[in-house]
Amino acid sequence: MKRGYAVLGLIALLALPVLALRWWFDPADLKLRAADAVRRATGWELTIAGPLTLSWTPMPHLRAGDVHLANPPSLSSSGSARPDMATAQSVEAGIALLPLLTGRVRLTDVRVVEPDIQLERAADGQPNWRIARAAPLAETTGTSAPLRPRRPIEFDGVRISQGRLAWRLPGRTIEMIVPDLLLSGVGAAAALDGTVAVAGLPFVVHGPVTSLHVSGAGADLTVGGALDAPTLSGTLKDLSVLSPLAGVPLPPVRDLIFAGHADQLEAHGQWGGAPVVLAAEWPGRATLSLAGASLSLDFSGDTIDLKADIPDLAAIGTVAGLALPPLTHVRANARLQPGPGGDTALRGLRIMADQGDLSGDAVLGWNGRPSLRGSLVSQRLDGSALMPRPLPAAAAAPASPVPQATPKAGRVFSDRTLPFAALARADADLQVSVGSLRIGQLNLLGVQGHVRLLAGHLRIDPLQAQTDGGTVGGRFEADADPARAALMLNASGLNLNAVGSSEGGALAGMADVDLVMAGQGSTAHALASTATGHAGLALVRGEIDNAGLAGLLTGLLGDAMRGLPVDGRGRSAVRCLGLSLQVTSGKAVLQALTLDATRLRVTGEGGADLANETSDLLLNVAVAVGGTSIAAPVHLDGPWRTPHVRMEPKQGRVGFTIRAPDATDTCPSALLAARDGRPGPAPEAAAAPKPAKPADLLRSLLR
Repeated sequence: MKRGYAVLGLIALLALPVLALRWWFDPADLKLRAADAVRRATGWELTIAGPLTLSWTPMPHLRAGDVHLANPPSLSSSGSARPDMATAQSVEAGIALLPLLTGRVRLTDVRVVEPDIQLERAADGQPNWRIARAAPLAETTGTSAPLRPRRPIEFDGVRISQGRLAWRLPGRTIEMIVPDLLLSGVGAAAALDGTVAVAGLPFVVHGPVTSLHVSGAGADLTVGGALDAPTLSGTLKDLSVLSPLAGVPLPPVRDLIFAGHADQLEAHGQWGGAPVVLAAEWPGRATLSLAGASLSLDFSGDTIDLKADIPDLAAIGTVAGLALPPLTHVRANARLQPGPGGDTALRGLRIMADQGDLSGDAVLGWNGRPSLRGSLVSQRLDGSALMPRPLPAAAAAPASPVPQATPKAGRVFSDRTLPFAALARADADLQVSVGSLRIGQLNLLGVQGHVRLLAGHLRIDPLQAQTDGGTVGGRFEADADPARAALMLNASGLNLNAVGSSEGGALAGMADVDLVMAGQGSTAHALASTATGHAGLALVRGEIDNAGLAGLLTGLLGDAMRGLPVDGRGRSAVRCLGLSLQVTSGKAVLQALTLDATRLRVTGEGGADLANETSDLLLNVAVAVGGTSIAAPVHLDGPWRTPHVRMEPKQGRVGFTIRAPDATDTCPSALLAARDGRPGPAPEAAAAPKPAKPADLLRSLLR
């Protein structure tokens, strides 16, 4: 009998927790308690939209479905992507029975299934994760129904399954996927164990929160210390691996070693074989040094003052594997301030270098790709120094994952890929003004340009400047996909002596240039092969170097010219030069060609194939000797690098014709064609030809 009472007592003892749990479990009451507890602790609004169920087998198990944690009202009304900061498919937990006998509620095997958390800031900058404790629900609603007596809730940890955390930043979102993560313990004894993927980069997380170990993507980090005073130390094999996390390409700084705490960080590494050092203090200052250059950032609230001192920009490019201009003694400063929509204002920009200056205000933005808008002014620039210096072969970084074609021997137009793809990597809208722009010996004054780059389309329009003897105006357009370019350029009074060189047969004088050309393709050869447009060069009252002229005649007329008395010293006057080409799909046709110089007169017809780089020209060459004219028709064809030159047969014979100089003046028509029908300076009146005297010819030949 006593044994039976004992069994009944044991059954009653086991039934008590069950009865207590049944008395304690009230779905509606528990939803209110949960919402009240969250509001007391955080000020956030919790809603359990799904059912709250309690199952009994094999052990009591509580499940809340469709859980929502609302965003603050300020964020919900200012354009948040969604009304909730966090949602979860379900929150589940087991309930230990024995602690109920002592009035405690102990949860076991707590699991949050498919949580989806989105962190963001309101328009006023307030984060949605900020905790703002509020009054309990019963007090704020004025309900007369008192909540049941509170029981403390205990649990050992929480397991997160198939979770997602997104951090919305201006122009981009950083996403973390949590396949499985266990948070065990509470407070200082808490620990994490599991895997996460941040911006697609996998990491393993393990250890107590006071000394948390994170590894993956070439990183080995330890995060420790208290929550309000964390410490960080570790190594990173290659900083560029973290580019998906940063959202921008990071430099390949290798073997990075860093250590720091809540308000200070120091890092050392190698970039292109040169040491790089980063030091930062919060709030306050960050400095970066590399290859003798230094960059400092001074923080004051939301404002950052930037200063840079770069002795040799091209040297930095060599380290970084970038072809940069050879600017020296570069000093720059600017102030960065946050703007609307996540933009950053660049105020008081000023750059000084040996090769010129630049100043102005701009706005840096990010809408899937970087953008720059503003107005820039320069008093003086050396345009030649703005061209990137080629990298040494050992330092050059691959410009593109696309293999480069090997240029064909002797080709004029290269098959090397041009950087059209870079046009799709950024946007820009810039007004540019340069007081004096020097390119070689050419000095352009009052340069004005408007640069617009949007969605891979570049347009520079207008582009205008003053020269020593006239004006330059035009526009340029280019597209990334499909790759194509178009140039319109009209120049008057352009100093050819400044554009080129006074040696080697170069022309000198004030010329007019008319160019309208467009082509498709990602290489210079492809652009030339598809080129369509017009090109013209008009020159009056110019000069040509006699040494170069003698070489030209020898090349055209062969050994027969070597016996003619053509003086290679000094320069000859050029009465006119008119050259006009019409180009269609890479096929160029001469519309006009006239060169009228002191001792030489050349007219021609024919054309050229830009794709094959061949020509087929018939030139009428006349050389003035001793008051007479020695004329010869010359056929020039074949490849540009190795042309075929031969006398054109006439009436079955090949040779020279000795006659009086031709009185026909082709300069006016050739100049008009070169200028595409526009008026311009006229050449001097042609001198009346003198009667040919054979004695003069013999006298010249016998000198």
